[in-house]
Amino acid sequence: MDTRVDQPWGVVVLGTATASAPPDLVRVRLAVDVTENDPSAAFDVARGAVGELRAVLRRHGARDEDVSVSQLELRTDWEWRDRRRTFLGYRCHADVAAPLPDTGSLEPFLTGAVGVSAVLVEDVAFDVLDRSRLLTAARQDAVRDARAKAGLYAEAAGAALGPVLHVEEVSEPRPAGFDGRRNPAPGDLVPGRVSVEAAVRVGFALRPGRYEHDTGSHAG
Repeated sequence: MDTRVDQPWGVVVLGTATASAPPDLVRVRLAVDVTENDPSAAFDVARGAVGELRAVLRRHGARDEDVSVSQLELRTDWEWRDRRRTFLGYRCHADVAAPLPDTGSLEPFLTGAVGVSAVLVEDVAFDVLDRSRLLTAARQDAVRDARAKAGLYAEAAGAALGPVLHVEEVSEPRPAGFDGRRNPAPGDLVPGRVSVEAAVRVGFALRPGRYEHDTGSHAG
């Protein structure tokens, strides 16, 4: 097996890090789904449900300008019964999405939302308002992790780290998710923390000498 390195130039390592914070925002995605015998009635009932849902969102802190509502869609609805295609009615559908600024209002909001006729809860996701700050912290820590790993390789090889030659973000950070280190209390829908991840590939030059550990402190 040929183990030669055609263009030796340094050391390349992958640095990873996770930054987390308590959630201060919850994003809800809902749907209004109505089936009526008459298309006009389907539109009317769906519009009424969207209006009621907007009122529930407003009561729980969602601003009208932050609520996203799709156009009402109408289609015929059919079902197979006894080997026959049976007409069920006219189905009207709309998607509704909004952020709630108070995570503590989630349970009462969901109770009020499902109390509106024809409303379905599609998804609930926790997030942080200043997600860019959280992502910046994860990226900075990923670079520090890469430098520490590169230092270990340099020290083992009897070399010293030279300047950074290449920095590359190798994957998109995953969407904000749950941190399982804290178990919510029974009935508590809010996770302990929201986390984001970052990964970076960093290339360092190597030079003769001994690697010296970075003893400086870093702000997290």
